[in-house]
Amino acid sequence: MTLWIFRTLVLLSRNTSQLLHKPPALHSVSLLFFSAFRSTESKPKTTIFDYLVNQLQFSPESASVVSSSTTKYLIEPQNADSVLNFLIKNGFSKAHIENVVRRVPRILSASLENKIKPKIKIFRDLGFNSIDVADIVSADPWILDYSADNKLGPSILALKNVLGSDADVSTLLKISGWFLKKDLERTSIPNIKYLKSCVISSSQIFGCVFNFPRFFLEKPENIKEFVRRVDEMGVDRKSKTFLPAIRVLGSMTKENWERKLKLFRELGFSEDNILFAFRRVAQVLAVSERKIKEMMGFNILKSSPVSATKAVLITPTAKPTFSKVLSLLHSVPNSCKTHFRFPSSKPAVYSISLAGFGGSFYRRKRNFRGGLIAMAAPGSVQKSEEEWRAILSPDQFRILRQKGTEYPGTGLYDKFFDEGVYNCAGCGTPLYKSVTKFNSGCGWPAFYEGFPGAIACNPDPDGMRTEITCAACGGHLGHVFKGEGFPTPTDERHCVNSISLKFVPANSSL
Repeated sequence: MTLWIFRTLVLLSRNTSQLLHKPPALHSVSLLFFSAFRSTESKPKTTIFDYLVNQLQFSPESASVVSSSTTKYLIEPQNADSVLNFLIKNGFSKAHIENVVRRVPRILSASLENKIKPKIKIFRDLGFNSIDVADIVSADPWILDYSADNKLGPSILALKNVLGSDADVSTLLKISGWFLKKDLERTSIPNIKYLKSCVISSSQIFGCVFNFPRFFLEKPENIKEFVRRVDEMGVDRKSKTFLPAIRVLGSMTKENWERKLKLFRELGFSEDNILFAFRRVAQVLAVSERKIKEMMGFNILKSSPVSATKAVLITPTAKPTFSKVLSLLHSVPNSCKTHFRFPSSKPAVYSISLAGFGGSFYRRKRNFRGGLIAMAAPGSVQKSEEEWRAILSPDQFRILRQKGTEYPGTGLYDKFFDEGVYNCAGCGTPLYKSVTKFNSGCGWPAFYEGFPGAIACNPDPDGMRTEITCAACGGHLGHVFKGEGFPTPTDERHCVNSISLKFVPANSSL
């Protein structure tokens, strides 16, 4: 009996212990949970800033700008590593990757299999080499948002049918990725066919496609309306000014166009004067209102041949006629300059480029025989090609001296708005005040005017655009576009390569 009681007490003791303590299985699960929790807590999160600096070697300044526009933490660093490794294997350089990530940081978290690989594959399948693909994606990484089968592929094939070669398609897409985002069957293709039916040569049309790609993405009905209005103004369809006239007209809203016409009328010019100008060089009507007024302040008295050009004596008495000014401008080839001689005790000659009435003036000296010596502005910098190569980086030389262009959205000063002065990167001449800089959304720094006499304007050989250069050293800056409707005092956009500039902060002692 005593033995039975003892055994019962032992069993009860064991049951009580099981009630008071967790079962072994639950106990093990609990340990695993807290172990995993502690492990997660101990592993620090990776910030976008740290990843850009440590993995991609971004400067702290660039990394700060990028990280401020996206989420603070990188959720899956391993996914970002996979994306970068894939891009590198497919020909993307460090510069390509930096451009893409800086503009679209969310690519680091994008699905490699669903979002990136199919887009790169469609380019390669359609004949583009790895460098071209990297250049195109770097110039406009947002094209990765579009379907490979439904958008990118059909658009590329359509462009090949129009342009005829992979090289031309590649060149165009590096300039403007918009051709991969729009419905080309409803915009560019019918526009090109229609312009060809207007007796405009294919070479001129394709030249315009590369220089003004977005013009061809207009609705076809708009292009037809521009043509109708140009026809009404009497521009000959067989002349080389017909297409530029259409483009200039299409670059302005009707309100801006009417305001420009009103200005010319107020300056005393007749309808015939205005039409004459538009037929000869349509870009005259694209010049800003401010510069038109400035130019009309100069008065022409007489002209006489001087050194294979025409010199015009300016006095404050006689008013010029529009036809005289235009006939003077077109009496020499576009590559030449028209000179205006001002009366003074020390004769000097000033020059205005043929880019309408908006050119920059700069002094030219006379030699002892009375001819003209083609000299730049006071304090000019003239160096040999070898000297320029020695002091400029390869990219600076390509753009400043060889008239190259940096990819849109990749320049240091595109979205930079600190207070100071922008100098020529080649010679250090002050070109623009920071207060004249504005956000145009074009992908390059935009200014509405430069320092007086600092910018020289010259029409491109095809007559479609106006190049701007540093008046002191002749370094290529970019191009100036007029009448685009930006709310600026001049209605001009100086589209400048960042590489052509060097910023000096307002508080700098330099």
